[in-house]
Amino acid sequence: MITLESIQSHVFHVSNKTNWWFVVVADSSGALGWGEGSLNGWEPVLDAHLEHMKPQ
Repeated sequence: MITLESIQSHVFHVSNKTNWWFVVVADSSGALGWGEGSLNGWEPVLDAHLEHMKPQ
């Protein structure tokens, strides 16, 4: 059975007005999945929501 091992967020500063927010999910088989959910200026809120959702 494959299980989730980790979920992490990454913010990439692109310009003075643009940040890109990505999430990386790793499973027990070693597979990685990347997703993009940019909402410029809301990165701390996205991170907080991700932390809230991790146990689920």
